[in-house]
Amino acid sequence: MTASAPVCLICGAALKVALTRSQKGKVAVGLSCPVDGRHFRGFVNDRDYVTRTIQATQTLQNATKTANAPEGDQ
Repeated sequence: MTASAPVCLICGAALKVALTRSQKGKVAVGLSCPVDGRHFRGFVNDRDYVTRTIQATQTLQNATKTANAPEGDQ
């Protein structure tokens, strides 16, 4: 099975994924349509999933920084 980007059910645009905070201050993964936020807006607030998502993002950012660093900086 391959992973694919989630798309808006109304217009078919790839959903924007961002970390968000609820009014109570809890961190969640937010999904929204970049064309019109009224098309689709959803939140995933499962603590384990959010933690894994943050860790995966940080790992990806670190790998990107390492790959783009000049040879003398590694």
